[in-house]
Amino acid sequence: MSTNRIKNTTLPGEHTDLAQIYTPVEHAVLATILNRADLLPEWAKHIDLTEFPKKDWNEVTDGIAPTTSIQHRHALGNVAARIALATIQHRLPQWGSFTPGQGVTYSRTLRLFPVRKVNSQPLFLFSVNWANSGEGFSWPESYHVTWIPYYDRFLVTASFDSKDLFGFEDLSLGSFTGSSKRGADLGKIRTRILSFWQEHRDHEFEAWEGLSKTGAIKETTVLAWRSRVWRKSDSRIGEY
Repeated sequence: MSTNRIKNTTLPGEHTDLAQIYTPVEHAVLATILNRADLLPEWAKHIDLTEFPKKDWNEVTDGIAPTTSIQHRHALGNVAARIALATIQHRLPQWGSFTPGQGVTYSRTLRLFPVRKVNSQPLFLFSVNWANSGEGFSWPESYHVTWIPYYDRFLVTASFDSKDLFGFEDLSLGSFTGSSKRGADLGKIRTRILSFWQEHRDHEFEAWEGLSKTGAIKETTVLAWRSRVWRKSDSRIGEY
């Protein structure tokens, strides 16, 4: 993975305590999703995530938090994904419609987020189009991996242009610890994305139709991953 993981906005000579870049509720979510409960600061242990969502919650001052009950399968993963992708949310899949008198309505909700002294820089991997449901109507999905400061783990995310399928525009697909071994991080990213695709296949989804754009992962690799999933059932995703 690239060593240029973060954008530091501190002044020269100013020290940043990485634990302080997140609010208590963000720590509660990240410690859970990233499997690092041991790193949860004492000053964040009072957070009870079952109390969310809360009325009149201000994410700019109080932190990015669950927008629905955490009983929802993807509720906490969505929060972690939104924390990771907040600075690039305007570049994620978006769909809009125009109605005379009402103007343009967008499917993705763009939210204000806390200003941090340190911001992680999401790495774009690639994007696909699952299908075209009509002329000009596609189903885009983009993938990123983001290093999460303080917890020192990488979070793999998938983003969509609406909440129609999962109830959220962004999901966490899993996290991993970075490795200096050549190809190790790519293998961990592959495992998490292929597992996500395998869930689609197991629910009788056909393979996605086209590769829209490539980033850190090249076209031949992405196409090979698709071929591995949409073939005779094989649960050994982690071995590829």
